[in-house]
Amino acid sequence: MTNKSPRVASVILNYNGPHLLTEAINSMLAQTYKNHTVYVADDASTDNSLEFLKENFPQVIVLPFKKNRGTAGVSNYAAKELKEEYLHFVSNDMKFDKNCVSELVKTITSDEKIGLVSSVLVKYKSEEGSNIHLIDNAGINVDLFGFIYPRLRDLEYKKIEKKEREVFASVGGSFIIRNKLFAQLGGFDESFWSLSEDIDLCWRIRLLGYKIMVNEKSFLYHHISATLSKHKMSHTRYLSERNILTMLLKNYEFLTLLWILPLYIVLEFGEIVFFLIKLRPDVAFSIVRVFGENIRRWPETAKKRRICQQTRVIRDFQIMKLLYKPSYKLQMFLGGIFTASFR
Repeated sequence: MTNKSPRVASVILNYNGPHLLTEAINSMLAQTYKNHTVYVADDASTDNSLEFLKENFPQVIVLPFKKNRGTAGVSNYAAKELKEEYLHFVSNDMKFDKNCVSELVKTITSDEKIGLVSSVLVKYKSEEGSNIHLIDNAGINVDLFGFIYPRLRDLEYKKIEKKEREVFASVGGSFIIRNKLFAQLGGFDESFWSLSEDIDLCWRIRLLGYKIMVNEKSFLYHHISATLSKHKMSHTRYLSERNILTMLLKNYEFLTLLWILPLYIVLEFGEIVFFLIKLRPDVAFSIVRVFGENIRRWPETAKKRRICQQTRVIRDFQIMKLLYKPSYKLQMFLGGIFTASFR
């Protein structure tokens, strides 16, 4: 560890969430790691978030943005304002363990080839009638088609052996990254707006030869989908599927795309049929829109693809060693994903 106490910016992302901020901010201010500053990046909230922060948390630095930019955009704009060595991005629907930040710093400063370190997200609500808290995710597994499954989901957090482990990716609940690396990558892909922008970021980190880790001693309690639950299933499905396809188009080598894309299309067609049978034409149509939208914005995606392919130092055969070979989506439809344990 070359620097035992580097400066860390903990950036809480907020949009219309004053009912969540008190717990998130108080637990972040109570961290044992002291060389860090707490920021709230407000994504043009339309409620009283800014007034609430000014009145209740004057010690927190607020970065207000006048235009709503989504998770990806507000994170990027916030990062441009920050000079700390490390950026710790978190959501507002969290309650953080007091050692959350210190454990992340411990891992990321231990090896220069570690690009990003994630915390474990534990479900806020305990199992009924008990004090048992189950894991939401401890890092993310990703399959060949970009679909994800949370690692260690629904295992009891207290019972897992808590180590530092390599994972393919992290969701954006709580992770730390070097400020210089985030800038080198151009931050999140803002065309994603929200959903899968974190998986894409991790994929691009890996293309540059860095590792993604999870420190299982760094944890927080997560109110599951406190923000996304406000949106219709068809809309969230559209954003997720659209962004996954964009991610594949940017990050895979050409020869890989030649055989991945036909299989991907077959999986998506199967899902469209499934939702039509389930009398959910709105969801089925949202998946159809994914292809039209990716065709429409191909010129923009192609520019980003050139950057990814020109700067990468890792080939696809190395990436694929870390990807889950069967399809999570196919397993879900077959019912197997609900009983499988992925570690």
